[in-house]
Amino acid sequence: MGVNNLQIIFDNPTAVFIPGEIITGRVLIIVSDSVKIKKVKLKFRGEGNVLWKEHNLMTGRNSENGTTKTERYTAKEKYFNHKIILAGGEGKLLLKEGEHVYQFSVSLPEQLPTTFEAEFGRVQYTAKAVISIPWGIKKGTEIDFQVISALNLNDEPSLAEPKILEREKFYCCCCCKSGPMTMIVYVPHTGFVPGQSIPVTIELDNNSNVDVDSIIIKLERVLKFKARFPSSKTKCKEFKIVNVRIEGVKKHSSKTRMEQIQIPSSLILPNLKYCGIITDTYFLHVVACVNGGFINEAISTNIILGDIPLIIPNGVHQFDYSFQPSNHSYFSSQQIPTNHLPSKGVTEPISIPGYAQLVVPSNQLNSVPRNSRKNGTILAHNTQFTRY
Repeated sequence: MGVNNLQIIFDNPTAVFIPGEIITGRVLIIVSDSVKIKKVKLKFRGEGNVLWKEHNLMTGRNSENGTTKTERYTAKEKYFNHKIILAGGEGKLLLKEGEHVYQFSVSLPEQLPTTFEAEFGRVQYTAKAVISIPWGIKKGTEIDFQVISALNLNDEPSLAEPKILEREKFYCCCCCKSGPMTMIVYVPHTGFVPGQSIPVTIELDNNSNVDVDSIIIKLERVLKFKARFPSSKTKCKEFKIVNVRIEGVKKHSSKTRMEQIQIPSSLILPNLKYCGIITDTYFLHVVACVNGGFINEAISTNIILGDIPLIIPNGVHQFDYSFQPSNHSYFSSQQIPTNHLPSKGVTEPISIPGYAQLVVPSNQLNSVPRNSRKNGTILAHNTQFTRY
């Protein structure tokens, strides 16, 4: 066949876009010998996929002992699908020797989830060019591009409101019921961006007969993947972002502490608001650890992390408790270049899926995958294929 080269070239060399943006570029075809074709087609697609496998023990009269069955749990969503006929379509078209360039322009929808990839699911955007030739031969190329949807915390006014949570617990010791242990957790607001600190105030009135050995404050990330076939099922993956341990409270005593929980600036935040099969949520846990085999007291609240920080009005009342240093343990991503936090308390990092962040001229936070960077340059990848 006379088609030597087929490329999709974006006018934006980063191949990173935001919802609502117009993607422009060209399809380049290099022909060594004249060739007759039916058409040149360009297809843009955005979709989400979830997939994992489970090995279940078979039951029933005809199943052998210990026999397992592998079950695939899947789900798929389409976010947009756009086709363009660049040339041909009716009859045959002769491509002569040389270069042939076809311009294109496509508008992205306003509501799209961010490009994302993890172990059990992903959100992916592709552009695919195909040359159809008589007798069923096709030559094509496919290229990935990134869509970044910034999350503005100010779009949710409730995130600027303070949150106070309280739990009370009674402990029985030697058949005698002690007084209550009351824990109150206060956060001034529940929306933050990477690099900020979460001021957490903990008031613990321990009127019980049990010592609180320590108090643990954890920021945790939970990814949920929702399968729809062969049945509805959810798979969760948890990641520790920050883990802080502070001193406890002896029995029949009280203490109030305020801790600054530093959110790693390298944390990756995909906006999956418009994805129905993958969710990305964050939780702040405060746990009062007791000894003697008793059950710990715990308080949890949802924290929203975004790209654009909250604007907090001046004069909003804050608790005025002095900061006391503690033993912080930070967990950061291995998949992206990190803006290192102070070395104090840094422990072994864990892998957190997502994409690195990039600031673009429109002042929107954008992201591209690590494998698209080389010496500071963001590359788009073409995949060639031939079908018969």
